[in-house]
Amino acid sequence: MPYIGKGPIDRSLGLNEKNVFTGNGSETEFDITSEALSENALQVFVDNVRQEPGSGKAFTLGVDGSSAMKRITFSAPPANLAEIYVLNSLRTQITETPSDNTITSAKIVGNAVTGAKIAMGSDAQGDVLFYGGTDYERLAAGTSGQFLKTQGAGADPVWGTVSTDPTMGGDISGTASNAQIVANAVTSNEIANNAVTGAKIAMTSDAQGDVLFYGGTDYERLAAGTSGYFLKTLGSGADPAWAEVPAGAPTGGGTEKVFYENENSVDTDYTLTTNYNAVSAGPVTVASGVTVTIPAGQAWVIV
Repeated sequence: MPYIGKGPIDRSLGLNEKNVFTGNGSETEFDITSEALSENALQVFVDNVRQEPGSGKAFTLGVDGSSAMKRITFSAPPANLAEIYVLNSLRTQITETPSDNTITSAKIVGNAVTGAKIAMGSDAQGDVLFYGGTDYERLAAGTSGQFLKTQGAGADPVWGTVSTDPTMGGDISGTASNAQIVANAVTSNEIANNAVTGAKIAMTSDAQGDVLFYGGTDYERLAAGTSGYFLKTLGSGADPAWAEVPAGAPTGGGTEKVFYENENSVDTDYTLTTNYNAVSAGPVTVASGVTVTIPAGQAWVIV
């Protein structure tokens, strides 16, 4: 009977999507790239021999880990190094190049645009990108030592010269903390007279009554001593210390320091300082078992 109607369209609809695998002698499951509607939509070849689909045959089609019909399961594992390729006749490979300005943000996978994909033109190491109001633009690297300076909202950033560096004559009053100053970076030549006031000095755990002394390599903090103590020097090369007022120092009311007081009992052993005499207001009692040693040629006078 002759064919009635229009003849079939004589044209190619494109290449079948192809997946290639290699057998290892034990693996039976292989996942193809795109979903297939049925086993009959696939052409499966092992070492160029086409395999028959269906239960009890060479392979079946089932779901993969994403529940998509993409998994081919062989009834027996293909041999080691066997070449396996699958043609999905209902999936056509796209070989066309997209037209300009046709790929939108919705078509770009998250994190797909990396630094390697960005090209501004004349890119050079040290360049930065900024938003110029309508698009991102390239700012060429500035001169060594400059900083990126904002000019506020609605204006492009620019490279600027550091003006708060004391070596450039800038004013750093109230702007730099200990953490911002490199050790020995600011010398006395760069500090104006009377610029370092008490408000600019900060030692660890400062408390009212503390004093500063030079400890040989740097100034250090000496915590406030016991009330009534005095700051006693221990000579050159040693740190000062708080000490009690020496016994026998004159006392009195107001500014009349005329009374020399001493205790009237000796409770611990004592030896007069070499080449020194001593005087005490008596009577003085020396406790039992206590020894007062008076070196030869010296005297202890009790009046």
